[in-house]
Amino acid sequence: MTGSLIQRFLEASITEFSRGPGKLAERTVEILRTTVTVPNTGCAALTRGDQRSPVPPELATLLTSAPITPCLDTVRDIHGDFDWYRSGRWHTPYTLVVGPAGRVHHDQICMGLFLLPPQHLYPNHLHGADEVYVVLAGSGEWSLAGQAFVQKVASDIIEVPSMTDHALRTATAPLLTLWSWTGDISYDRYQFTGSASG
Repeated sequence: MTGSLIQRFLEASITEFSRGPGKLAERTVEILRTTVTVPNTGCAALTRGDQRSPVPPELATLLTSAPITPCLDTVRDIHGDFDWYRSGRWHTPYTLVVGPAGRVHHDQICMGLFLLPPQHLYPNHLHGADEVYVVLAGSGEWSLAGQAFVQKVASDIIEVPSMTDHALRTATAPLLTLWSWTGDISYDRYQFTGSASG
């Protein structure tokens, strides 16, 4: 993977996050702007139980059917060069592009792509990091702090403050997001708090 492709992906990601209305997206942009794109040889899994995975097959569907934005166009060009993993517990595909164990090293942020397959629930959980999602393609629903699930579609931005219980789910379409963690980006306080209600 060339540094210029990584740089293009970072610039497109900054553009997407900069549309965010709140402080969490703003902090993501500030930190990403300090990122020096000297690619590592690869990235590591976020947690011990996560397994290397081929490029998720749902990604091809999203990349050919969704309206193409500059960020999605970059994802189409670079997604095969990323190291993809599936979480050991919920089997959700992700890649870590920027972070302590990312393709591009940074100690203050984790940022990458997250795909939620169709008919999938990622149950209630919380963590120390402030999290921002940018929906790139597909659609899904988020529940924050015990509230009802709310539908989100391409170009929507969701901010999840530190230690806020939240869940995600999809219906018939998969969901592709950019995601970022800032603040406490360790997994020390990551916990599942139960299953989300239907």
